[in-house]
Amino acid sequence: MIVVADAGPLIYLSEAGFLHVLRDLYGGVHVPREVYDEVVVNGQGEAGSVEVASASWIRVIDRPATSFLRNPGPAMEHRGGSGARRAW
Repeated sequence: MIVVADAGPLIYLSEAGFLHVLRDLYGGVHVPREVYDEVVVNGQGEAGSVEVASASWIRVIDRPATSFLRNPGPAMEHRGGSGARRAW
């Protein structure tokens, strides 16, 4: 099974000290480059940045986050960008 994580769960699980639960449940997680950049690069110094950057079981992939959705629908068409830190 391939598990793809968005920024929100990575940030909040890190903040709560439970990021490891994703590893424990799935063995590894795929993270689109834009999500990784949001959490680690743009979120430097914030919850999740160090934890995600140092998690060897998180695989960063160069593929748009929306490409993993089977049917992204109209809600994703008007979204101003990806991520939990950006306002709609």
